[in-house]
Amino acid sequence: MHNLPDALIEVTNDRLPGICEVRGLITVFSNLLQRLASSMSRGPPQEFLALARLNSDFAHIEEKMDQWFDSIRRNEFSERDCSLELVGYVAELEHALGSITSGVDLDTAERQLGLALAFDYELDNFAASVGLARHGIMEMIQDPGEPVW
Repeated sequence: MHNLPDALIEVTNDRLPGICEVRGLITVFSNLLQRLASSMSRGPPQEFLALARLNSDFAHIEEKMDQWFDSIRRNEFSERDCSLELVGYVAELEHALGSITSGVDLDTAERQLGLALAFDYELDNFAASVGLARHGIMEMIQDPGEPVW
């Protein structure tokens, strides 16, 4: 939608780096949920019960996601606000997974897939940010009016 492959050449939307950041955070969050599910399905019963207790602790996240979807429908979505909240949710979920899961890595495949996807989305974010910086520098060079500092 925002023509990411051409972001290094010409930036048409200055919100693109923020959109890429949110997309990457959503992927990390989704991967953590996949890791949680795999730990619950492959782990011992005690671990399943401990992870199942997290459901009530993270109910507020589901409500917040519903609010984000509503704001998208109304064209009032803020990438910045979503990004700030997702960082906190990712940290909460990582902490919970690390403290409850046993020493056995039951989610190795999901973890590796998450790292590959995170790397891919970080490259998109990098391309969008470099394109935006290039666009700003080109504008300053073409309009040498007043100094920006």
